Amino acid sequence: YKNYSTKTIDKQEKIEFTVLGDNFNISSEKATALALVINEIIQNIVDYAFPEEGSGIVKILIRRGKFFSQIIISDNGVGVSEEKLKNTGLGLMIVEKIVKEQLKGNFSIKSKLGVGTVIKLEIKNEY
Repeated sequence: YKNYSTKTIDKQEKIEFTVLGDNFNISSEKATALALVINEIIQNIVDYAFPEEGSGIVKILIRRGKFFSQIIISDNGVGVSEEKLKNTGLGLMIVEKIVKEQLKGNFSIKSKLGVGTVIKLEIKNEY
């Protein structure tokens, strides 16, 4: 992958963030929507994936495909039960709506208690 960076950015320096992947172009309007989506996801990870005393790793992988680009955000946090995933909060409902309607893409989330969570965004490429 072309770009790679690792940085510990939370206040207690306990969560390591790694960004790895390809560049892709989108309009400024879609970039704004994507920034809102990623911000909400990262905020949820920081707030809920790692208990106060815990530390962990968050990886952001960006893959540019022929028609769609994929952004995969994963953590090795406490995970979420299937039941809780079915009853996601307003923030994730808005994220899914923005991805589908404004970014013309797809959103999925999988989690396992004690293992972590993986969120996949697929966004239609612009040429």
